[in-house]
Order: sequence, then C-alpha cells, then structure tokens
Amino acid sequence: MLKTHLEDTGDILFKYRSYIPLILYVFATIALLIDEKHIFAYDSLGWSITCLLVSLLGLFIRVMTIGYIARNTSGRNTTEGQIADSINTTEMYSMVRHPLYLGNFFMWLGLILYVSIPWLIVLSILFFYILYERIMLAEERFIRNKFGEVFDQWAKTTAAFWPRRFRWIKSNKKFSIKKVMRREYSGILALSISFVYVDLLKNYQYTGDFNVQKFWLIAGSIGVIIWFTLRSLRKWTNILESKKKH
Repeated sequence: MLKTHLEDTGDILFKYRSYIPLILYVFATIALLIDEKHIFAYDSLGWSITCLLVSLLGLFIRVMTIGYIARNTSGRNTTEGQIADSINTTEMYSMVRHPLYLGNFFMWLGLILYVSIPWLIVLSILFFYILYERIMLAEERFIRNKFGEVFDQWAKTTAAFWPRRFRWIKSNKKFSIKKVMRREYSGILALSISFVYVDLLKNYQYTGDFNVQKFWLIAGSIGVIIWFTLRSLRKWTNILESKKKH
C-alpha cells in the first residue's frame, strides 16, 4: 500500500531528521550563487526584521510546546527510536498534532524568505511538505498502534499540522522554562548562524565583499551569547536541571 510505503520511508527519515535541514543550506547557497538577479530584497531592514520575526514565531511555537511536554511522551523522540508512554493532547497539542514540526516550518520559512529568491521559497516549502508528511505518518503509525482508540479520538478533533480552529485545552502541568533552555539553545545558535551566513552571501553577490549588515551582526551576536550562556549553564552547573521529587 502507498500509505505503508510512505510510513516506512518516514521511519528512515525520522532517524536523520535533525540533519536533513542541512540540505537547505545547500539549496540556499546554490540559489544565491547562480541566481542573484532574482533576489528581490537585498539590504532592506524592514524585510530583515520580517524574516527574523517569522523564524522567531517558529521558535515561540517550539518553546510553548516543549515547556509543557512530559518525559517519555508523544512529543519526545530520539534517534534510537520513538518514545511514548502517553499522548500529549493539551496546550499546543490541543491545536495541532505536530506542533514541533509546525515550529520548525516557520523557523525554516523565515530563513528561506530572507534568501529572497521566489523559486527557492516554493521549492523549500515543497521539500518540507514531502519530508515531514512522511515523518508525521510514521510517528502516527507508532502512536496509533500503541494507543489505538485514544489516538483516534484525539486525531478526529485535532488537525495534523495547520490549526483548523482555535481549540485550546490547558495542561495541568506547569510550564518548565528550564526544560526549554536545556533543549532549545542549539536551535538558537543554528538560527543565528544561518541568517548571518545568508546575509554574508547576499552581500557578496551585491558588493563583491564578504561582509555582514549591522542588523545581523547584532542579532547574530545576541543569539551566540544566548547559546554560550545556556550551554555553559547546562555543562558546568545544575541550574537548568529540574528539581527531583523525593
């Protein structure tokens, strides 16, 4: 069956999903080097801010999702395999079944919009759709096989990716900012480096020099400082560790 084939493909992609976004770097680099004449925004501060806000929206969605995720639930999976002792159905999961991937989409989209080449934007959205459709199918097969009717009832009222309506169910768990800081500092660094990298290439195409606009120097520096601070706190202290109940 076609669906089974897509799910099997998704199982493979799932294991390497953290590395697949690197393909976008290749897309963006090639596009900027071979098609600079179609760049529709070069040094517009307004466009830079808009694109950054789109990516920050994605980061915000991830933060709101991770902050309420319990350990070993449907939202916490690893490269070794999928983990689900229970299904998340509240907070962001009461609006969409895959909020982390929705967050990833906006984080990617902001960056690709900043590249500012129309055909690359279309190609990247198509690439995201093909990739994550399969991963989501694979994840849902795993969860459906484990939880059966509980999953089916949740899926009937909750959209897979794009919210169909505003339906918010509050969690009985407290939001954990420590959990967010432990898990998301790498994403902040990746986002900062990515925007600076794209701006460097765009400037090279227009001026022939490798330089970065002041806005992205400031934004990128803030991102690096946040990453360094959180990484240091996690590596050298216990400040970001959750308190264990005795």
